[in-house]
Amino acid sequence: MNNKNTFKGEDAIINYLDPAKHVTPLVELPKAINPFYDDGVKIFAKLLQHTPLANVKSIPAFNMLQNLHDNGKLENIDTIVESSSGNTVMSLALIARQYGINHTKALVSNEVSDQKLGLLRLAGVECEVRDEPICPDPQDPNSSINRAKEMASEEGYLNPGQYSDFQNPKAHENITAPQIYDQLDGDLQIFTAGLGTTGTVVGCSSYFKKQNKDIFTIGVVRNPNNPVPGVRTLNLLNVCAFDWKNSCSQIESVDTKSSFLQSLMLIRQGILAGPSSGLNLAGLLQYLQSAKSNGTLGKHRNSDGIINCVFICCDAPFIYIDEYFDFLDDKYFPEVLGQDNLSNVTKGNKVEGMETNNLDISPKELFSKIYQNDKDGLKLSENCAVIDVREPYEFEDASLPQSINIPLGDILSGNNEIEPFKNKEIYLV
Repeated sequence: MNNKNTFKGEDAIINYLDPAKHVTPLVELPKAINPFYDDGVKIFAKLLQHTPLANVKSIPAFNMLQNLHDNGKLENIDTIVESSSGNTVMSLALIARQYGINHTKALVSNEVSDQKLGLLRLAGVECEVRDEPICPDPQDPNSSINRAKEMASEEGYLNPGQYSDFQNPKAHENITAPQIYDQLDGDLQIFTAGLGTTGTVVGCSSYFKKQNKDIFTIGVVRNPNNPVPGVRTLNLLNVCAFDWKNSCSQIESVDTKSSFLQSLMLIRQGILAGPSSGLNLAGLLQYLQSAKSNGTLGKHRNSDGIINCVFICCDAPFIYIDEYFDFLDDKYFPEVLGQDNLSNVTKGNKVEGMETNNLDISPKELFSKIYQNDKDGLKLSENCAVIDVREPYEFEDASLPQSINIPLGDILSGNNEIEPFKNKEIYLV
């Protein structure tokens, strides 16, 4: 460990980027956001956003590339290609550049946010947007995961493969878990992490089981149709290559609002952690409440009657800021006074060189504009057309009354005739 936190010489940056050379903070939450404080429960946040590349995925990314380098598999490689819409491929790109690989190509989901896409471009990542979920199915032959493998068969290309490379969980077994265990002097009762590639849970659980088989591991997933970056639903976990089932003592499922709200509570206490960190905390709190209600909380206590819990913080909130205002009610945010004094750019008004359309209307008002009350229920206004641009399976699951399903890909390719709507006000869902 570099006690002076100074990195010099030819290998200064690659040594700095090595997560094994940094001990990330472990911080106990205050009573204000720990509802089980008086029950003898201590909750600690493992701040992996304090790694050099500011995200949990940088740990396996470094480990995968270092292992490939040590085994001579980076020789004659010009381009890294990976199925990833965020932190993993961004980390791979920046680390690979230190090994002389200057091109990284990301196969990203069309659900990727503008902020994440911007971050990837900032890191010099070449992005190809594909029509698929943010967490693709590794068993789907047409998924970006398998497309990345196909591209890796071309000369000069390499696909690290975060979904199948066992250097992913190995990184957390060698770095993350030992740090946590040492920081608590081995006094750990409950560990919590989200399930995406499942590498964090599998790697950490493997280490903890070797130290103390009684350490309880909670894996957290998102509820169906509840977007939270980096984690899967329970159904989507069945395609993961790593043995997450035997690594988890308990699975908790959390919704979008709870994830963003717990992240907000962390931020307000000075821990700048993103929504997937909030999901992990929400899953832990959910389990603690259930255990308290059914009388099983006591089984986790140490010899002093304390329960030490750790949850993983994955990244910072900055690239998700718009989403907090989308998923949380206005009551959680202070009112902005003097909005008329904001610049034109800030307000979204038309300024030189920028074409914008500022729609100053609430969702409720907009709905009333599109739909009229009728004796048989809601009726679409005659001058309006509502086109749902999602995939058919999403449309069938839930849709607005009298809306028409034309997937965005079909619209962009010109395969659908929209002539009947040209004289109407068109609203896209």
